[in-house]
Amino acid sequence: MILFFVYGILEDGREVAVKHLDKYGSSRDQQFENEITVLANVLHQHLVLLYGCTTLKSREALVVYEFVRNGTVADHLHGNKATPRKLPWPMRMRIAVETASALKYLHACKVIHRDMKTSNILLDSDYHVKVADFGLARFIPTDHSRVSTTPQGTLGYLDPEYNITHEVTYKTDVYCFGVILIELITSFPAYDVERKNTGDRNLSETAMKRITDKTFHSIVDRTLGFDSDSRVWNMINGVVELSYQCLQSSGDMRPTMKEVFQRLQLLEKDNEIQPEVAGSSSPNEEIRLINNDLASLSPS
Repeated sequence: MILFFVYGILEDGREVAVKHLDKYGSSRDQQFENEITVLANVLHQHLVLLYGCTTLKSREALVVYEFVRNGTVADHLHGNKATPRKLPWPMRMRIAVETASALKYLHACKVIHRDMKTSNILLDSDYHVKVADFGLARFIPTDHSRVSTTPQGTLGYLDPEYNITHEVTYKTDVYCFGVILIELITSFPAYDVERKNTGDRNLSETAMKRITDKTFHSIVDRTLGFDSDSRVWNMINGVVELSYQCLQSSGDMRPTMKEVFQRLQLLEKDNEIQPEVAGSSSPNEEIRLINNDLASLSPS
């Protein structure tokens, strides 16, 4: 299956992106149907808008979306738009909150995205989030919390439990979101074959080891100012703790997206209004897990 996008302008002046799948097959048909079914049944400010599509009987499979101008979060973190200070910490924190909001909404609508990653988080002209690409998404029956399916997703984001059980759950998206949080903090890609040590190719594994060893501070993106601004330090420390829970190997140990969203909102709010206080967390201390601080996020 070959996939590409074309820019266009509708007669009413709306800018659009047209996804073009130019080879037929059961995989393409399934992803095409998933995309349309999900986007036709959801509406949220941080989900990309669907404008229209062809049918499977058409000569070409086309899906028409709103055009989202500023590319993907992956582009800005470690891609062709990445430059020092391009995404300052407050903007990255907002991206985390808005993405969590979108996922919380999807889960409330009984939808699992199944392929959450920074390259599927688009940024509009004001750098607000638009989650995209629902080709692997699944609706979950009302009386179920999981469905059996062959593991699919992207290297670096794959939920280890899903990979073993072949059962996708809402917590699969939570795991992916944990990887996204680590990317926002480090600016590293989720998986990189070019990383020097084989054990460091998978960012989530590296992060979990660094958090446990109390050395995570060494991989934080230094341009974020965490070692000079106590508010940034507090937020990053809190996000690291949250990502640690999201990346637990067992889904039962991970928080829900609703809990993740609430925690991120609280971190953002507290550190926006909290004044500088002498004797607060020292920027020179190592990022560490704070004992029992995340007890309130444990799934009930």
